Amino acid sequence: SALAEGGAGNKYVPLDRYGGNLEKIVAEIRRQVGPSTNILIATPPPTTRTQERTNHNTSLYAAQALRTASSLSLPAADLYTPLASAPDYEKYFRDGLHLSPLGNDAVYQQVVSAIEANFKW
Repeated sequence: SALAEGGAGNKYVPLDRYGGNLEKIVAEIRRQVGPSTNILIATPPPTTRTQERTNHNTSLYAAQALRTASSLSLPAADLYTPLASAPDYEKYFRDGLHLSPLGNDAVYQQVVSAIEANFKW
């Protein structure tokens, strides 16, 4: 979710290419591991404002990840919405981008919930 302008230009991936990249990753996993492999698409978590990213921009990439998962009939772990909707979501980050221990725990809970809801053990 890096911005095209600013210090992260070399990390920037246009939104449509991001969705296409997710599709290519899924196709490669299926090719190498098998078509019935369980795959879970995870959205990026929110960010706080940094020189390279904005939370609004991150929300666009989260929505694209959800659309891509839906178009591929795959389950998704929405890491963006529950964290971003917390009133003081900055507590989930060490520096606005990298997760704090509390943020790691929140992400873990979302991923485990998505796995339990979508895959049989």
